[in-house]
Amino acid sequence: MARLITVAPALALALASAGCGPPPAVAPAPPPPGAFAWRTMRAEHVTTVTARTRDGHTTSRRVRGVVAAARPDRLRLRALGPAGITLFDLVDRDGRCAVLGAAPGADARPGGVLDQVLHALCDDLRAAYRLAPGGRARITYGDWRPTGRSVEPYHIAIDDPAAGFRAEITVVRLTLDEELDPALFDLPPGR
Repeated sequence: MARLITVAPALALALASAGCGPPPAVAPAPPPPGAFAWRTMRAEHVTTVTARTRDGHTTSRRVRGVVAAARPDRLRLRALGPAGITLFDLVDRDGRCAVLGAAPGADARPGGVLDQVLHALCDDLRAAYRLAPGGRARITYGDWRPTGRSVEPYHIAIDDPAAGFRAEITVVRLTLDEELDPALFDLPPGR
């Protein structure tokens, strides 16, 4: 419980400049046949993050983001605030997550509170995009649509009580199987 109270405020702080709003209502549905049949994926999305603050209140923030993934084990996520300011930038390769950058004032140093939350988010996204076995978060999918040779969820909900947040991801644009620059997934030296 202590982690829930200390970790969630860091994510709320990182998203504080983003707009607020309730998460969209989408009925969950299990993956249909042909789901997640891609080699690479790139998406733009709007995410509503709900987290508990230190004083026990719940706060919700809406943030835009871009994500890229390549099988078997590569992921990149950049969360964007007003005017396209990067709130945080993550790269995950071979199960190793690194914070490449965070908004000014966000304490994302290795081992810091925001760093811990973002590493939990890496684990959850790896599982959500089927790049690794499921972790501790509960992941539900909805709004399945044919995309290329695959069927993809345009709504993903990640509920991670241990890390103290819930993320409702709504895909705005999605492309599959285009060539991605391998440098997109480079980890910083020493990681």
